[in-house]
Amino acid sequence: MGLFEWLFGWLFKSRKTARKTEVLQAEKTLSYVEEACAVDAKSLEKEIFSRLSEVKHLLKTLDSAIEEARKKSVPLNEGNFGLRRLVVTSRDGLLNRFSQLSKKLEPPKTTKASEIYEYAIASKKIVREEVIQSRKNIAYSKALLAEEIKAIGQSLEEIDWVFSSMQEAFEKNRVARLEEFKKQFSALEAAVNEQKAVEDEYRKSLEVANELSLKTKRLSLDITELKGSSFAAELSELENRKKTLFDEKSALRQKFLSVLEKVDKPLTRFLKIASSSDGIISREERELANSYFQNVLVASKRDPKGEQLKKILSLVLSMVEDGTISMKDKEKEKRVQSLREVMEYDFFSEVFWKLNSLESEIIAIEKKISEFPLNKKIFDAEHELSSMSRDLSGAQETLNHLNQKKRQVENSVLAAKALAEKLAGDITEGPVVIKVG
Repeated sequence: MGLFEWLFGWLFKSRKTARKTEVLQAEKTLSYVEEACAVDAKSLEKEIFSRLSEVKHLLKTLDSAIEEARKKSVPLNEGNFGLRRLVVTSRDGLLNRFSQLSKKLEPPKTTKASEIYEYAIASKKIVREEVIQSRKNIAYSKALLAEEIKAIGQSLEEIDWVFSSMQEAFEKNRVARLEEFKKQFSALEAAVNEQKAVEDEYRKSLEVANELSLKTKRLSLDITELKGSSFAAELSELENRKKTLFDEKSALRQKFLSVLEKVDKPLTRFLKIASSSDGIISREERELANSYFQNVLVASKRDPKGEQLKKILSLVLSMVEDGTISMKDKEKEKRVQSLREVMEYDFFSEVFWKLNSLESEIIAIEKKISEFPLNKKIFDAEHELSSMSRDLSGAQETLNHLNQKKRQVENSVLAAKALAEKLAGDITEGPVVIKVG
Protein backbone atom coordinates (compact mmCIF):
# COMPACT_ATOMS: atom_id res chain seq x y z
CA MET A 1 0.00 0.00 0.00
CA GLY A 2 1.46 3.36 -1.03
CA LEU A 3 1.88 6.32 1.28
CA PHE A 4 -0.89 8.36 -0.22
CA GLU A 5 -3.24 5.41 -0.41
CA TRP A 6 -2.50 4.64 3.24
CA LEU A 7 -3.11 8.25 4.30
CA PHE A 8 -6.10 8.98 2.05
CA GLY A 9 -7.35 5.46 1.63
CA TRP A 10 -11.11 6.13 1.50
CA LEU A 11 -10.55 8.75 -1.23
CA PHE A 12 -8.87 6.19 -3.45
CA LYS A 13 -11.54 3.53 -3.11
CA SER A 14 -13.45 2.89 -6.29
CA ARG A 15 -16.98 4.22 -6.22
CA LYS A 16 -19.93 2.96 -8.18
CA THR A 17 -21.22 5.47 -10.66
CA ALA A 18 -24.96 5.97 -10.39
CA ARG A 19 -26.77 4.60 -13.42
CA LYS A 20 -28.63 7.09 -15.60
CA THR A 21 -32.40 6.90 -15.30
CA GLU A 22 -33.92 5.33 -18.40
CA VAL A 23 -37.11 7.13 -19.45
CA LEU A 24 -38.97 4.80 -21.79
CA GLN A 25 -42.18 4.92 -23.76
CA ALA A 26 -44.46 2.09 -22.64
CA GLU A 27 -44.27 0.31 -26.01
CA LYS A 28 -40.43 0.16 -25.79
CA THR A 29 -40.14 -0.90 -22.16
CA LEU A 30 -40.66 -4.62 -22.62
CA SER A 31 -38.03 -4.97 -25.35
CA TYR A 32 -35.57 -2.92 -23.24
CA VAL A 33 -35.99 -5.26 -20.25
CA GLU A 34 -35.81 -8.37 -22.46
CA GLU A 35 -32.55 -7.14 -24.00
CA ALA A 36 -31.11 -6.72 -20.50
CA CYS A 37 -31.91 -10.39 -19.84
CA ALA A 38 -30.74 -11.69 -23.22
CA VAL A 39 -27.40 -13.09 -22.02
CA ASP A 40 -28.94 -14.59 -18.88
CA ALA A 41 -31.78 -16.06 -20.94
CA LYS A 42 -29.33 -17.88 -23.23
CA SER A 43 -27.37 -19.15 -20.23
CA LEU A 44 -30.57 -20.34 -18.57
CA GLU A 45 -31.85 -22.03 -21.73
CA LYS A 46 -28.57 -23.87 -22.11
CA GLU A 47 -28.71 -25.12 -18.52
CA ILE A 48 -32.35 -26.13 -18.37
CA PHE A 49 -32.30 -27.90 -21.75
CA SER A 50 -29.26 -29.78 -20.55
CA ARG A 51 -31.23 -30.73 -17.44
CA LEU A 52 -34.18 -31.79 -19.59
CA SER A 53 -31.90 -34.20 -21.41
CA GLU A 54 -30.89 -35.61 -18.03
CA VAL A 55 -34.56 -36.05 -17.09
CA LYS A 56 -35.23 -37.99 -20.30
CA HIS A 57 -32.21 -40.22 -19.65
CA LEU A 58 -33.19 -40.78 -16.01
CA LEU A 59 -36.78 -41.67 -16.98
CA LYS A 60 -35.40 -44.37 -19.28
CA THR A 61 -33.21 -45.57 -16.41
CA LEU A 62 -36.30 -45.60 -14.15
CA ASP A 63 -38.31 -47.58 -16.72
CA SER A 64 -35.47 -50.10 -17.00
CA ALA A 65 -35.28 -50.47 -13.20
CA ILE A 66 -39.03 -50.98 -13.04
CA GLU A 67 -38.86 -53.64 -15.75
CA GLU A 68 -36.00 -55.45 -13.95
CA ALA A 69 -37.98 -55.51 -10.73
CA ARG A 70 -41.03 -56.82 -12.60
CA LYS A 71 -38.97 -59.66 -14.10
CA LYS A 72 -37.54 -60.74 -10.75
CA SER A 73 -39.24 -63.99 -9.76
CA VAL A 74 -40.47 -64.46 -6.21
CA PRO A 75 -41.33 -68.19 -5.65
CA LEU A 76 -44.31 -68.51 -3.33
CA ASN A 77 -43.54 -72.09 -2.24
CA GLU A 78 -40.21 -71.15 -0.63
CA GLY A 79 -40.09 -69.79 2.89
CA ASN A 80 -42.96 -67.84 4.43
CA PHE A 81 -45.86 -68.04 1.94
CA GLY A 82 -47.82 -65.15 3.48
CA LEU A 83 -44.83 -62.80 3.41
CA ARG A 84 -43.94 -63.75 -0.19
CA ARG A 85 -47.54 -63.28 -1.32
CA LEU A 86 -47.60 -59.82 0.34
CA VAL A 87 -44.27 -58.89 -1.34
CA VAL A 88 -45.55 -59.86 -4.80
CA THR A 89 -48.80 -57.90 -4.33
CA SER A 90 -46.94 -54.85 -3.01
CA ARG A 91 -44.36 -55.05 -5.80
CA ASP A 92 -46.99 -55.21 -8.54
CA GLY A 93 -48.86 -52.25 -7.09
CA LEU A 94 -45.68 -50.25 -6.60
CA LEU A 95 -44.31 -50.92 -10.09
CA ASN A 96 -47.61 -50.05 -11.74
CA ARG A 97 -47.72 -46.80 -9.80
CA PHE A 98 -44.13 -45.84 -10.66
CA SER A 99 -44.66 -46.80 -14.29
CA GLN A 100 -47.57 -44.34 -14.42
CA LEU A 101 -45.38 -41.78 -12.64
CA SER A 102 -42.74 -42.11 -15.36
CA LYS A 103 -45.35 -41.22 -18.00
CA LYS A 104 -46.54 -38.21 -15.96
CA LEU A 105 -42.96 -36.90 -15.81
CA GLU A 106 -42.54 -36.88 -19.59
CA PRO A 107 -40.98 -33.44 -20.46
CA PRO A 108 -43.20 -30.95 -22.32
CA LYS A 109 -42.59 -30.13 -25.97
CA THR A 110 -41.82 -26.46 -25.48
CA THR A 111 -38.91 -24.06 -25.78
CA LYS A 112 -40.22 -21.54 -23.26
CA ALA A 113 -38.14 -21.37 -20.10
CA SER A 114 -41.12 -20.30 -18.01
CA GLU A 115 -43.13 -23.38 -19.04
CA ILE A 116 -40.20 -25.67 -18.30
CA TYR A 117 -39.85 -24.00 -14.90
CA GLU A 118 -43.50 -24.69 -14.13
CA TYR A 119 -43.03 -28.29 -15.33
CA ALA A 120 -40.06 -28.74 -12.98
CA ILE A 121 -41.94 -27.42 -9.93
CA ALA A 122 -45.04 -29.50 -10.63
CA SER A 123 -43.01 -32.66 -11.38
CA LYS A 124 -40.92 -32.38 -8.22
CA LYS A 125 -44.13 -32.18 -6.20
CA ILE A 126 -45.59 -35.22 -7.96
CA VAL A 127 -42.45 -37.32 -7.38
CA ARG A 128 -42.41 -36.61 -3.65
CA GLU A 129 -46.15 -37.21 -3.23
CA GLU A 130 -45.96 -40.54 -5.07
CA VAL A 131 -43.00 -41.72 -2.99
CA ILE A 132 -44.71 -40.79 0.28
CA GLN A 133 -47.97 -42.50 -0.75
CA SER A 134 -46.05 -45.64 -1.78
CA ARG A 135 -44.02 -45.99 1.39
CA LYS A 136 -45.85 -49.16 2.61
CA ASN A 137 -45.44 -50.93 -0.72
CA ILE A 138 -41.78 -49.87 -0.77
CA ALA A 139 -41.24 -51.31 2.73
CA TYR A 140 -42.89 -54.66 1.88
CA SER A 141 -41.20 -54.96 -1.53
CA LYS A 142 -37.73 -54.34 -0.04
CA ALA A 143 -38.06 -57.50 2.02
CA LEU A 144 -37.25 -59.74 -1.00
CA LEU A 145 -36.40 -57.19 -3.75
CA ALA A 146 -33.89 -54.94 -1.99
CA GLU A 147 -31.53 -54.29 -4.93
CA GLU A 148 -34.32 -53.72 -7.48
CA ILE A 149 -36.20 -51.29 -5.22
CA LYS A 150 -32.94 -49.52 -4.41
CA ALA A 151 -32.28 -48.98 -8.15
CA ILE A 152 -35.75 -47.48 -8.59
CA GLY A 153 -35.23 -45.26 -5.52
CA GLN A 154 -31.90 -44.00 -6.84
CA SER A 155 -33.46 -43.08 -10.20
CA LEU A 156 -36.27 -41.19 -8.47
CA GLU A 157 -33.81 -39.42 -6.18
CA GLU A 158 -31.71 -38.29 -9.16
CA ILE A 159 -34.85 -37.13 -11.01
CA ASP A 160 -35.90 -35.13 -7.94
CA TRP A 161 -32.45 -33.56 -7.73
CA VAL A 162 -32.53 -32.55 -11.41
CA PHE A 163 -35.94 -30.90 -10.94
CA SER A 164 -34.61 -29.02 -7.89
CA SER A 165 -31.57 -27.90 -9.90
CA MET A 166 -33.80 -26.64 -12.72
CA GLN A 167 -35.93 -24.71 -10.25
CA GLU A 168 -32.91 -23.21 -8.53
CA ALA A 169 -31.28 -22.24 -11.84
CA PHE A 170 -34.44 -20.45 -12.98
CA GLU A 171 -35.05 -18.63 -9.69
CA LYS A 172 -31.45 -17.39 -9.48
CA ASN A 173 -31.57 -16.08 -13.03
CA ARG A 174 -32.94 -12.65 -13.98
CA VAL A 175 -35.28 -14.37 -16.42
CA ALA A 176 -37.45 -15.39 -13.46
CA ARG A 177 -38.00 -11.73 -12.63
CA LEU A 178 -38.56 -11.06 -16.33
CA GLU A 179 -41.61 -13.32 -16.26
CA GLU A 180 -42.90 -11.49 -13.20
CA PHE A 181 -42.26 -8.19 -14.97
CA LYS A 182 -44.18 -9.36 -18.06
CA LYS A 183 -47.21 -10.16 -15.94
CA GLN A 184 -47.02 -6.79 -14.20
CA PHE A 185 -46.46 -4.99 -17.49
CA SER A 186 -49.59 -6.69 -18.89
CA ALA A 187 -51.48 -5.50 -15.82
CA LEU A 188 -50.19 -1.97 -16.46
CA GLU A 189 -51.31 -2.11 -20.11
CA ALA A 190 -54.76 -3.32 -19.05
CA ALA A 191 -55.04 -0.49 -16.49
CA VAL A 192 -53.95 2.09 -19.09
CA ASN A 193 -56.48 0.77 -21.62
CA GLU A 194 -59.22 0.95 -18.98
CA GLN A 195 -58.13 4.49 -18.13
CA LYS A 196 -58.39 5.52 -21.81
CA ALA A 197 -61.84 3.95 -22.09
CA VAL A 198 -63.10 5.68 -18.94
CA GLU A 199 -61.61 9.04 -19.98
CA ASP A 200 -63.21 8.71 -23.43
CA GLU A 201 -66.57 7.90 -21.84
CA TYR A 202 -66.15 10.82 -19.43
CA ARG A 203 -65.31 13.21 -22.30
CA LYS A 204 -68.41 12.17 -24.27
CA SER A 205 -70.62 12.44 -21.16
CA LEU A 206 -69.17 15.88 -20.41
CA GLU A 207 -70.01 17.03 -23.95
CA VAL A 208 -73.60 15.79 -23.50
CA ALA A 209 -73.91 17.51 -20.10
CA ASN A 210 -72.48 20.81 -21.42
CA GLU A 211 -74.81 20.73 -24.43
CA LEU A 212 -77.83 20.03 -22.21
CA SER A 213 -76.79 22.81 -19.81
CA LEU A 214 -76.49 25.30 -22.69
CA LYS A 215 -79.86 24.28 -24.13
CA THR A 216 -81.48 24.55 -20.69
CA LYS A 217 -80.15 28.08 -20.20
CA ARG A 218 -81.30 29.15 -23.67
CA LEU A 219 -84.76 27.67 -23.13
CA SER A 220 -85.06 29.38 -19.72
CA LEU A 221 -84.23 32.71 -21.38
CA ASP A 222 -86.80 32.03 -24.12
CA ILE A 223 -89.49 31.33 -21.52
CA THR A 224 -88.57 34.50 -19.61
CA GLU A 225 -88.77 36.46 -22.86
CA LEU A 226 -92.16 34.92 -23.73
CA LYS A 227 -93.53 35.71 -20.30
CA GLY A 228 -92.24 39.27 -20.56
CA SER A 229 -93.96 40.03 -23.88
CA SER A 230 -97.13 42.15 -24.29
CA PHE A 231 -99.06 38.99 -25.12
CA ALA A 232 -97.82 37.48 -21.87
CA ALA A 233 -99.10 40.52 -19.97
CA GLU A 234 -102.55 39.95 -21.47
CA LEU A 235 -102.33 36.26 -20.58
CA SER A 236 -101.28 37.13 -17.03
CA GLU A 237 -104.26 39.46 -16.75
CA LEU A 238 -106.58 36.64 -17.78
CA GLU A 239 -104.98 34.28 -15.24
CA ASN A 240 -105.38 36.88 -12.48
CA ARG A 241 -109.02 37.44 -13.42
CA LYS A 242 -109.61 33.70 -13.37
CA LYS A 243 -108.11 33.47 -9.87
CA THR A 244 -110.31 36.34 -8.67
CA LEU A 245 -113.42 34.60 -10.01
CA PHE A 246 -112.43 31.35 -8.31
CA ASP A 247 -112.01 33.23 -5.01
CA GLU A 248 -115.49 34.83 -5.42
CA LYS A 249 -116.95 31.44 -6.29
CA SER A 250 -115.39 29.91 -3.17
CA ALA A 251 -116.76 32.77 -1.05
CA LEU A 252 -120.28 32.23 -2.42
CA ARG A 253 -120.07 28.50 -1.71
CA GLN A 254 -118.99 29.27 1.84
CA LYS A 255 -121.84 31.79 2.17
CA PHE A 256 -124.37 29.16 1.09
CA LEU A 257 -122.96 26.56 3.50
CA SER A 258 -123.06 29.05 6.38
CA VAL A 259 -126.81 29.59 5.68
CA LEU A 260 -127.43 25.85 5.44
CA GLU A 261 -125.38 25.27 8.61
CA LYS A 262 -128.23 26.85 10.64
CA VAL A 263 -130.49 23.89 9.78
CA ASP A 264 -127.76 21.30 9.42
CA LYS A 265 -128.74 19.21 12.46
CA PRO A 266 -132.50 18.80 11.78
CA LEU A 267 -131.87 18.40 8.02
CA THR A 268 -129.32 15.64 8.65
CA ARG A 269 -131.73 13.80 10.95
CA PHE A 270 -134.53 14.24 8.41
CA LEU A 271 -132.42 12.67 5.64
CA LYS A 272 -131.57 9.77 7.92
CA ILE A 273 -135.29 9.15 8.58
CA ALA A 274 -136.13 9.58 4.87
CA SER A 275 -133.48 7.10 3.80
CA SER A 276 -135.06 4.36 5.94
CA SER A 277 -138.70 5.21 5.18
CA ASP A 278 -140.25 5.17 1.72
CA GLY A 279 -142.72 7.82 0.66
CA ILE A 280 -141.40 10.81 2.61
CA ILE A 281 -139.33 12.11 -0.32
CA SER A 282 -138.15 10.49 -3.55
CA ARG A 283 -134.66 9.09 -4.12
CA GLU A 284 -133.90 12.00 -6.48
CA GLU A 285 -134.88 14.50 -3.78
CA ARG A 286 -132.62 12.75 -1.25
CA GLU A 287 -129.72 12.87 -3.70
CA LEU A 288 -130.41 16.56 -4.36
CA ALA A 289 -130.48 17.37 -0.64
CA ASN A 290 -127.13 15.56 -0.13
CA SER A 291 -125.57 17.33 -3.12
CA TYR A 292 -126.15 20.72 -1.47
CA PHE A 293 -123.51 19.72 1.08
CA GLN A 294 -121.15 18.16 -1.46
CA ASN A 295 -121.35 20.29 -4.63
CA VAL A 296 -123.58 23.33 -4.43
CA LEU A 297 -122.91 24.25 -8.09
CA VAL A 298 -124.31 20.94 -9.35
CA ALA A 299 -127.29 21.23 -6.96
CA SER A 300 -128.00 24.81 -8.10
CA LYS A 301 -128.25 23.69 -11.70
CA ARG A 302 -130.76 20.99 -10.78
CA ASP A 303 -132.72 23.35 -8.50
CA PRO A 304 -131.91 26.86 -9.85
CA LYS A 305 -134.42 28.76 -7.66
CA GLY A 306 -134.00 26.54 -4.57
CA GLU A 307 -137.66 25.47 -4.70
CA GLN A 308 -136.88 21.78 -4.08
CA LEU A 309 -134.63 22.74 -1.18
CA LYS A 310 -137.39 24.86 0.38
CA LYS A 311 -139.88 21.98 -0.08
CA ILE A 312 -137.53 19.63 1.78
CA LEU A 313 -136.98 22.25 4.51
CA SER A 314 -140.79 22.60 4.84
CA LEU A 315 -141.03 18.86 5.55
CA VAL A 316 -138.19 19.17 8.05
CA LEU A 317 -140.03 22.03 9.80
CA SER A 318 -143.21 19.95 10.05
CA MET A 319 -141.31 17.01 11.59
CA VAL A 320 -139.57 19.29 14.10
CA GLU A 321 -142.90 20.92 15.08
CA ASP A 322 -144.85 17.63 15.44
CA GLY A 323 -142.00 15.98 17.34
CA THR A 324 -141.03 13.39 14.71
CA ILE A 325 -137.58 14.94 14.93
CA SER A 326 -137.35 15.25 18.71
CA MET A 327 -135.51 18.12 20.37
CA LYS A 328 -135.48 19.90 23.68
CA ASP A 329 -137.88 22.83 23.85
CA LYS A 330 -135.25 25.54 23.81
CA GLU A 331 -133.37 23.95 20.91
CA LYS A 332 -136.64 23.20 19.10
CA GLU A 333 -137.66 26.84 19.27
CA LYS A 334 -134.26 27.90 17.93
CA ARG A 335 -134.29 25.37 15.07
CA VAL A 336 -137.87 26.24 14.05
CA GLN A 337 -136.91 29.90 13.80
CA SER A 338 -133.80 29.02 11.76
CA LEU A 339 -135.79 26.81 9.39
CA ARG A 340 -138.30 29.60 8.72
CA GLU A 341 -135.48 32.10 8.10
CA VAL A 342 -133.74 29.78 5.66
CA MET A 343 -137.02 29.07 3.87
CA GLU A 344 -137.45 32.83 3.38
CA TYR A 345 -133.89 33.19 2.06
CA ASP A 346 -133.58 34.12 -1.63
CA PHE A 347 -131.16 31.42 -2.75
CA PHE A 348 -131.51 32.32 -6.42
CA SER A 349 -130.57 35.99 -6.14
CA GLU A 350 -128.10 35.70 -3.27
CA VAL A 351 -126.21 32.56 -4.33
CA PHE A 352 -127.32 30.45 -7.28
CA TRP A 353 -127.55 33.13 -9.96
CA LYS A 354 -124.22 34.70 -8.92
CA LEU A 355 -122.59 31.26 -8.69
CA ASN A 356 -123.67 30.25 -12.18
CA SER A 357 -122.63 33.64 -13.57
CA LEU A 358 -119.15 33.22 -12.09
CA GLU A 359 -118.91 29.69 -13.47
CA SER A 360 -119.89 30.91 -16.96
CA GLU A 361 -117.26 33.64 -16.88
CA ILE A 362 -114.59 31.20 -15.65
CA ILE A 363 -115.40 28.79 -18.49
CA ALA A 364 -115.16 31.66 -21.01
CA ILE A 365 -111.78 32.78 -19.63
CA GLU A 366 -110.41 29.21 -19.61
CA LYS A 367 -111.48 28.80 -23.22
CA LYS A 368 -109.77 32.05 -24.14
CA ILE A 369 -106.60 31.00 -22.28
CA SER A 370 -106.56 27.58 -23.97
CA GLU A 371 -106.88 29.26 -27.39
CA PHE A 372 -104.22 31.83 -26.58
CA PRO A 373 -101.27 31.01 -28.92
CA LEU A 374 -98.62 32.28 -26.51
CA ASN A 375 -99.97 30.14 -23.69
CA LYS A 376 -99.35 26.97 -25.69
CA LYS A 377 -95.84 28.15 -26.53
CA ILE A 378 -95.05 28.77 -22.87
CA PHE A 379 -96.63 25.47 -21.82
CA ASP A 380 -94.68 23.49 -24.43
CA ALA A 381 -91.45 25.31 -23.57
CA GLU A 382 -91.87 24.69 -19.83
CA HIS A 383 -92.68 21.03 -20.50
CA GLU A 384 -89.53 20.74 -22.65
CA LEU A 385 -87.49 22.54 -19.97
CA SER A 386 -88.73 20.13 -17.31
CA SER A 387 -87.78 17.13 -19.46
CA MET A 388 -84.41 18.68 -20.33
CA SER A 389 -83.68 19.43 -16.67
CA ARG A 390 -84.26 15.77 -15.79
CA ASP A 391 -81.89 14.72 -18.59
CA LEU A 392 -79.29 17.22 -17.34
CA SER A 393 -79.60 15.89 -13.80
CA GLY A 394 -79.06 12.33 -15.10
CA ALA A 395 -76.06 13.44 -17.18
CA GLN A 396 -74.49 15.17 -14.16
CA GLU A 397 -75.04 12.06 -12.04
CA THR A 398 -73.31 9.97 -14.74
CA LEU A 399 -70.44 12.48 -14.79
CA ASN A 400 -70.01 12.25 -11.01
CA HIS A 401 -69.92 8.45 -11.22
CA LEU A 402 -67.40 8.50 -14.09
CA ASN A 403 -65.26 11.08 -12.31
CA GLN A 404 -65.05 8.83 -9.27
CA LYS A 405 -64.25 5.83 -11.50
CA LYS A 406 -61.63 7.92 -13.34
CA ARG A 407 -59.82 8.65 -10.05
CA GLN A 408 -59.90 4.97 -9.08
CA VAL A 409 -58.47 3.92 -12.47
CA GLU A 410 -55.79 6.64 -12.27
CA ASN A 411 -54.71 5.24 -8.89
CA SER A 412 -54.64 1.71 -10.37
CA VAL A 413 -52.42 2.93 -13.24
CA LEU A 414 -50.03 4.69 -10.85
CA ALA A 415 -49.76 1.60 -8.62
CA ALA A 416 -49.22 -0.77 -11.59
CA LYS A 417 -46.70 1.65 -13.13
CA ALA A 418 -44.73 1.96 -9.88
CA LEU A 419 -44.45 -1.82 -9.50
CA ALA A 420 -43.53 -2.33 -13.17
CA GLU A 421 -40.83 0.36 -12.88
CA LYS A 422 -39.41 -1.27 -9.74
CA LEU A 423 -39.26 -4.71 -11.37
CA ALA A 424 -37.71 -3.24 -14.52
CA GLY A 425 -35.12 -1.39 -12.42
CA ASP A 426 -34.25 -4.53 -10.44
CA ILE A 427 -33.76 -6.54 -13.64
CA THR A 428 -31.77 -3.90 -15.56
CA GLU A 429 -29.91 -2.78 -12.43
CA GLY A 430 -30.76 0.87 -13.04
CA PRO A 431 -33.71 3.21 -12.47
CA VAL A 432 -36.48 3.03 -15.10
CA VAL A 433 -39.36 5.43 -15.72
CA ILE A 434 -42.21 4.25 -17.91
CA LYS A 435 -44.15 6.92 -19.82
CA VAL A 436 -47.79 5.96 -20.34
CA GLY A 437 -50.72 7.69 -22.00
